[in-house]
Order: sequence, then structure tokens, then C-alpha cells
Amino acid sequence: MEGTSAAQAAMEYLMTYGWAILIIAVVIGALAYLGVFNLDFIVPKTQPGYCQIFRPNGPGTAANLALQGLCNTYPEYTLSIKTDADYILGNDRYLPTGSSPRTITEWVYYQGGSFAMLGGYGSCISVKGSLSFIMVSSGSLWFWGWGDDFYPSLSVPENEWAFVAATYPANGNPLYVTMYANEKSQTGELTSGVPLSTPVNSRMFIDWGGCGGGQYQMQVANEQIYNASLDSASINALYLEGIGGAPIDMQNLVAWWPLNGNLNDYSGNGQNAQLIIDNQPVVPNSLFWTSSWYDGYTQP
Repeated sequence: MEGTSAAQAAMEYLMTYGWAILIIAVVIGALAYLGVFNLDFIVPKTQPGYCQIFRPNGPGTAANLALQGLCNTYPEYTLSIKTDADYILGNDRYLPTGSSPRTITEWVYYQGGSFAMLGGYGSCISVKGSLSFIMVSSGSLWFWGWGDDFYPSLSVPENEWAFVAATYPANGNPLYVTMYANEKSQTGELTSGVPLSTPVNSRMFIDWGGCGGGQYQMQVANEQIYNASLDSASINALYLEGIGGAPIDMQNLVAWWPLNGNLNDYSGNGQNAQLIIDNQPVVPNSLFWTSSWYDGYTQP
């Protein structure tokens, strides 16, 4: 008898509220179909160029610097690389050359391949110390100085966003480099045992497939280069800012490519990049910008 009463109550409940439940289900399905629950709608995105450095005294100056626009939020786009291509700037007088201090930071979504040159600068000549590059080889992270290298026991995961950085010299010693992968770091001596000797006629690279080429697929975002060796606390602060974080040391900032929909430099030094493939300039719309970059990204 009790079972019959319970069943009858359940039927009465469904008859009373069934249409409301059905309508709610239809509305939720429609919203999902329209993408309302997609992170593109939920995560606040920064428009390209919305945050940049202002240098009131012109490029190369370091007085009265200020950030303009909304910073430290998620980008709208990231750069997706599926070919062996060069993203190159011309010669630049602001680069730290010779064995002077430098820092390179970047966010990368590595999708596999034998090796990829993530970012840096130098000259494509077979001279020790001529390059300053962060590279990943089958997931292993290393610093490439063209024979003046450092191979830490650090790695980046596949199909996940990772923060990578390299600082030189480490602890003031011109024979040492420190590399970072997310919250991990390692310091080691350059393989040649001599300081870097980056030439004056260097080029800055957002990503590079030159000097032997690379075979890879990846996404890159927020590359920054400084003419100082940032300490571990500063590097960790950049990591904790996340993929859309602003530069942390504007006084020593040389270049800043958010890679949020364009190849422009937002450091205030006006070092916009140009896409080069097979040594030929290519129009910017040959690049692929993705708004689905949040797949595989976790805020630190």
C-alpha cells in the first residue's frame, strides 16, 4: 500500500513539474549549443594591444615608464605554429650582446616533434656563444648557444601550456645559465666553459626554424626579453602571473611580444616582427591565431 502511494506521489510530481523540468532541459541544451558554457564566453579576454608599455622619452629609454591598458589577464589569441617557419626581427641596438646579462621568458604549448626553437636571439653562424635560445628537444628543455650550451634535466609536457625561461649569467657567473620550466629550475655551466659571445649584428626571434630547421607543432604566447639576469623570485612572479602576465621589470625590458593576435612588440621599443619562410617575407595573414588556446592551460 505504501509502495502504491509512493508511486502515485511520484507520478503526480512528474505531471505537475514535468513540463517545467523539460523546458529547463531544453534551455540548457540550447545554451550549450550556442557555446555559452564555452570558456570563450566565461574567461575574460584581453584585446590585442590593450596592454602595452609607454616610454615617454622614446624607444630605448627607461625613465618614467608606465603600463597602459588592462594587464595581467587572459589573451584573446595565441600563435599556433604548424610549419618550419621563422618569425624574425632585424638587427637591434637594444639587445644585450657579448657576455652581458639577459633573460628570455615565454609560454609554450608543445605538441611534439624532434626539436623546436622556442625563442631568443643571436646570429646563425657556427661560433660558440653566438646564440641565446630556449629549445625543446623531444620534450627536454635546453639552452642553445651554438656549442656554448646547457642541458638541464628539465622538460615540458606535451599538449599542456608551460612557462619556460632562461637567465644568463646565473648568480653573476658568466659561465653559468639558469633554466626554468614552470616552478622548477636548474643552474649549470655552459658546455664550452667560456662566456657567451653574442655578436652585435644579432637578430631577435619569436620562434625560429632556421639553422638546420625544426620539426614541431606548438603554440606560443607572451615572449619577453630583458637586458638583465632576473632573479628566481622575479621569474617565479612572471610564472604566477600566468599566460597573459605583463613584464615584471620594465626598466630592463628589451622586447615584449604578447602574440595576442599579432607580431607587434608592446615594450615601447617598436620592434614589431615579420614572418619569414624560406628567407622570404610572408604577409601576416599567413599566420594562424587560435582562440581555443585555453585547452590544456591551468592557471598557476
